[in-house]
Amino acid sequence: YEFDHWSGDLSGSANPTPITMNSDKNVIAHFKSHGSIQPVADSPQQAGTAFPVDIQVENVTNLFGVAFVFHYTHTDYINVVPLFVKGDFLGSDVIFLEPVIDDAAGTVSIGITRKRPDPGVSGSGVVAKVTLKSSATTPDGTPVDFTLTDIVANDPDGGAIPLTPQPLPVIIKQPVGPDIAVTPPSWDYGNVKVG
Repeated sequence: YEFDHWSGDLSGSANPTPITMNSDKNVIAHFKSHGSIQPVADSPQQAGTAFPVDIQVENVTNLFGVAFVFHYTHTDYINVVPLFVKGDFLGSDVIFLEPVIDDAAGTVSIGITRKRPDPGVSGSGVVAKVTLKSSATTPDGTPVDFTLTDIVANDPDGGAIPLTPQPLPVIIKQPVGPDIAVTPPSWDYGNVKVG
């Protein structure tokens, strides 16, 4: 949370602010919550498949642009598919900076901004989408952690907007094979049926 303003017997947004205590006073400090930014994906994901990870902001006010570094673990099994899509939260007329991929380090640097004279956007939504692919040889139950660092978010005047990052764990599962039944249970006359 971040201090916003005073009300009651004190007004303004200067903090600290002196007050003369010459009688009973009623002072209320108002705080606003910081927005957050986090990766969002379904879990578990099947090994050997590509899957999207949405980068979502929550409870932001007057957001004009955002840049960040997206991190993922288990780079021996997870790779970025060079297919990046802007989210719909900042609108359709945006500048989407070419992402910088470092698969060895498990990072993707991303930046997206609205164009002037467009205003900032408030609320919650997806700002970008990253597609990843897990290897078919990923061990069953492998946890992959997604985090965001180096976050820079601004309003239309270039003022900083604090965003709190939230991590995301995703489990990679091996596909389950087909059921095999042997009938009758004895091999003397048995038929193998795959179903």
